[in-house]
Amino acid sequence: MKRKPIFYGWVIAVASLVWMSISYGTRFSFSVFYPAILDYFGWSRAYTASILSVNLVVYGLTAPVAGVLVDKFGIRKVLIAGGILLLLGTAGASQAREVWQFYLTYGVLTAAGTCMVGFTPTVTILSNWFVRKRGMAMGINGAGVAVAFVWSTFAAYFISRYGWSNAYLVMAAMIAFIVLPLVIFVPRTRPQDMGLLPDGDSEKEAKAEVQAAQRAVVDKKWAATDWTLLRAMKSYRFWAIFSTNLFIFGFGLMLVSTHQVKFLEDVGMGSTLAVAIYGLYGIVYVLGEFCGFLSDRVGREIAFTVGGMVAILGVAILLLTGGTSPAWLLVLYAIAFGLGMGLIGPTSSAVVADIFQGKAFGAIYGFALVGFAVGGFFGPWLGGWIHDVTGSYTIAFILAILSLGAGIASVWIASPRKIRPVVGRRLLAPKQTLGSLERSGQ
Repeated sequence: MKRKPIFYGWVIAVASLVWMSISYGTRFSFSVFYPAILDYFGWSRAYTASILSVNLVVYGLTAPVAGVLVDKFGIRKVLIAGGILLLLGTAGASQAREVWQFYLTYGVLTAAGTCMVGFTPTVTILSNWFVRKRGMAMGINGAGVAVAFVWSTFAAYFISRYGWSNAYLVMAAMIAFIVLPLVIFVPRTRPQDMGLLPDGDSEKEAKAEVQAAQRAVVDKKWAATDWTLLRAMKSYRFWAIFSTNLFIFGFGLMLVSTHQVKFLEDVGMGSTLAVAIYGLYGIVYVLGEFCGFLSDRVGREIAFTVGGMVAILGVAILLLTGGTSPAWLLVLYAIAFGLGMGLIGPTSSAVVADIFQGKAFGAIYGFALVGFAVGGFFGPWLGGWIHDVTGSYTIAFILAILSLGAGIASVWIASPRKIRPVVGRRLLAPKQTLGSLERSGQ
């Protein structure tokens, strides 16, 4: 019996994992570059953290532009342009000696490049290639961001051996020899371009899936709408998604991830242990991302809520740590925060794809990421400022917990289940329909 070839959509998903891990590694490794830059230049924490704040703002503001460019010029061209900007920015950051130089290289070029090889184009392309298995595909893709945290341990090694400047050069080399070849040769915008159908289905399976999806639609008027960017921005669901990006990923995640290494050093943990905990957090984050398929079974809101509550537990544990805390408490923090945030990542991307399907998806997704820019500007900077003023991160981490809670509430307001049920919930529909027919005597 002839073996069925691997569906090319999975090739794209795995390749995106690799290029996302390296590109987002430039952002999440800032947590280990942060102490080194502080020591090298002697700047204040808020001043130094503002470098990342600029990066996050530019990233968020680039997202809508990237979305429009994807819709107009195609995904592959945007990915290649992003890879080039990312290379220039990271290499340039290695030579920065003034804050404004970090703003220009790491803050502008690297941020714009990360965005243009990041979620906006990759979520768009994977939404084209997957329908039933969208949550799983988003999980594989999002695992790249989780692996980016793991790169931080390697960055810490190069920083300790060769200095922060040379560590940035190593990252630039990885972009040149891994990221650029992948974004040039792997992406294909739609399965139809290769004579394939979403999820690798046959024509018969695809037709049955379309019919099943149409029967299961809850809000037929919403599902039938031709969603343009302007039309989407007039809906409350768009702003709920915007708020989710702001509270969860912009403010909560970036505040904690930026300052956790320095926090652990402050409470008496060695720098090696602090970086190791950060790396463990990244590894568990990967596992959480691969659990993205759960949202295909139980629903987006439930999966998001479970992930958010586990992440909140992680930050609460971090607040309890001190110089005499046992190592297992730090491990528990890394597991809880990593697993929770990992599960949230692919679920949030799938939420947008479930609600706003259509030709303008790239622009809609990109503009929703501006919320990340708003939260990302305030999160890292405010965490540093609070420490500069109070000498502690306690208030900052409490604000992060409140922000994560607000993000959970936002996804319930977006309520994707009220438009299209996920496959796991949709499977109940035929039984419910049959029962209703029997009760009505038809």
